[in-house]
Amino acid sequence: MKYSAEVRNKAKELCKGGMSCNKIAAQLGIGKSTVRRWIIPGEMEKSAAYDKEYNRIHGDRRREYRRNNKEKIAKRHKEYADDNKDKLKEYHRNRYIENKEMLCAQHALYVENNKEKVVARQAAYRKNNKEKIQEYNRIYSIEHREEILEKTRRRRYRMARGAKILKKHYDSIWKEQDGKCFYCGEPMSMDVNDSGAAYYYNVEHVNPVDMGGFHELSNIVYACALCNHKKHNKLVEKWMPSIMDKIYSHPRLEYDIEENNKRWLI
Repeated sequence: MKYSAEVRNKAKELCKGGMSCNKIAAQLGIGKSTVRRWIIPGEMEKSAAYDKEYNRIHGDRRREYRRNNKEKIAKRHKEYADDNKDKLKEYHRNRYIENKEMLCAQHALYVENNKEKVVARQAAYRKNNKEKIQEYNRIYSIEHREEILEKTRRRRYRMARGAKILKKHYDSIWKEQDGKCFYCGEPMSMDVNDSGAAYYYNVEHVNPVDMGGFHELSNIVYACALCNHKKHNKLVEKWMPSIMDKIYSHPRLEYDIEENNKRWLI
């Protein structure tokens, strides 16, 4: 436990007044060993060396125990989680609220460094939980019916306003990007069942249709499934600011954020 400088200084003042470590600890409500480390010269270094040796010895024992009792530990964790679902749910909800920015940054960094693992895990989850996902989507569609209908209306209107894009145009975009994701630059696949490819390709609207973008050649690129999922309906300058120079310098793409911000009101 960390203590404030005020508590430390108070302990030192009491020591100068002739009070023993035991009495100081009792008066301040802290451990005797903590007071000794603050007051006695060399006690801090001695304690740190002891802690280091203790962790080395017992750390090895703990690691060996975990290796030899994986099933037992997993069972114990599962039993605790099953008996404390509401408590854990509340804990994780509060932790997310209090540390939202940090946790999002950590998650983004993990995904960036483990792209193939994340894609494989997501694919496996979808394959093994089809009924669960369908039921979740069914309930969500019922609870958010009006919101979904309004988004659908806007999307259809903007898609209809866009120009007709032919297969030759899509082929040209694929060739233009050399089969690589516009955002992360990873190779894509046109075969959804191709397990050897890193990602399946998606048609991506640089400015999302939900945010005012139209289905036009000046707003379309190819992106891998992972980047398309991560970007979702975010504005690209907020999601990946580093890509903006590439967008502005691209001869085909047109991106006017002020105009786009007006369009979503349609």
